Amino acid sequence: MNPIPASSAPDFHSGKYLASIHKILDLRPDIAFFSHFGGIAGAENIQTTGKNAIKNYREFRKLVICLRDLGLSTREITERIANGYADQIATYALDTSLTQNLAFSIIYGILMDEQNHDYLVSSREEGHRVLESK
Repeated sequence: MNPIPASSAPDFHSGKYLASIHKILDLRPDIAFFSHFGGIAGAENIQTTGKNAIKNYREFRKLVICLRDLGLSTREITERIANGYADQIATYALDTSLTQNLAFSIIYGILMDEQNHDYLVSSREEGHRVLESK
C-alpha cells in the first residue's frame, strides 16, 4: 500500500502525523490500521506502508511548498496535484469525482501546517513564548 498524506486542515499537524507513524513502526505490530486506508496485516506490510506514508508525505509537502514558492495559487497547486496524482488519489477516494476535493484537502492541510510552523519558528526566534499546543 502506498498511502497519500492524511493531511486534512485545519487540524493537521505534521509533527504528530509523523510521530504517530513512527510509533506504529516502532511497535512492529502484526495488524495495524492507518487513517482512511483500513487494516493491514503482516509486520512487513505494515513497515512498508508506514515508510511509504512518510516518504509520500515528504514528497507531497516538498512539491506543494515548491509550487507555492513559485507563486502558484492554491487552486493552481490543487489542479497540478490532482492531475499529476489522479490515479493514486482516486484509488484512495474510490471515486474519481472526489479527486479534486481530496487533493485540495491534502494541499490545504500542508499549507496550513507550514504556516503554523513558520509562525512558531519565527515567534521563538523573536523570543516570544509560544504554546506548543497551537
